[in-house]
Amino acid sequence: MSIYKYIQSVADDVINTYESIRPIDIVGNLKRVEFKTLPLTNSVNGFYKYISQNKQMIVVNENLSDEMFIFTLFHELGHYFLEHKHQLLLNSSYTSTIKEEFQADLYATYMYMNYMEKYFIDSLNTTKLPSRVSELSHYFR
Repeated sequence: MSIYKYIQSVADDVINTYESIRPIDIVGNLKRVEFKTLPLTNSVNGFYKYISQNKQMIVVNENLSDEMFIFTLFHELGHYFLEHKHQLLLNSSYTSTIKEEFQADLYATYMYMNYMEKYFIDSLNTTKLPSRVSELSHYFR
């Protein structure tokens, strides 16, 4: 199975398990994940910290636009559901070529596209998408 099909399968399982595509709903149901919004530097959108099997942390930059906040939260959830276990994974323009960051971007792209289709039915083609969604969406069409 290709990485794209695998990520799509993981994302579909999340949607079915949590019966929601809203990232706030999903993260709110994760007992092992502490979720925070904090003012981070402009170069960091968020991060995922694997502390132990029973504790992880997701932090999203509170200064992001609504679109980037949603994409970033999906990205950090991607690290969780794809079981990335590095100590700290930063989501920034400087890290997009790291394998785990690329995989989390793919997960976030797929989830973001599904989110837009559900809540903004006809606007996926007319809405300004986060640039990473525009770059990676062809993997899922």
